[in-house]
Amino acid sequence: MSASAAKASKKELNSNHDGADETSEKEQQEAIEHIDEVQNEIDRLNEQASEEILKVEQKYNKLRQPFFPEEIRIDRQNPKLLGDNICQPSTSVCAFGRGR
Repeated sequence: MSASAAKASKKELNSNHDGADETSEKEQQEAIEHIDEVQNEIDRLNEQASEEILKVEQKYNKLRQPFFPEEIRIDRQNPKLLGDNICQPSTSVCAFGRGR
């Protein structure tokens, strides 16, 4: 093989390699764009889930409201009850019928 033929062959290999690099870069760019689209969809669903969770929490907080004054009244009538439950939780659990 002559020197000029070797140079021509080397140039051809380089041009083929450059074409492969361009294809690879294009495929990578497409993959990145697809990942970005998927991530945007996940973000949208997470935002929607957060809004729905907030609505449910607000609903049940409203449902709990009537019980808070009753709970406060019971605590005021039995101030020692709360202290005993904090100091001896295993005893209070058994006292409420939920033994361990």
